[in-house]
Amino acid sequence: MPVLRARRIETLEWPSAAELGGAVGRDTTAAIGIVDQALARGIRSAVAGATPAGDATRVSR
Repeated sequence: MPVLRARRIETLEWPSAAELGGAVGRDTTAAIGIVDQALARGIRSAVAGATPAGDATRVSR
């Protein structure tokens, strides 16, 4: 995380690996990276409008 913050890479923290995995078609997933700018904008927009169950989503820039 320190390297991502130093490089000003935006991150989203999700409540669980199971929920994140479900979003990308896997059982569990600890991390994913999005390199397509249009897809990243779409994900940011979708997350801004919805908070998943459990802990609140945190966005770091």
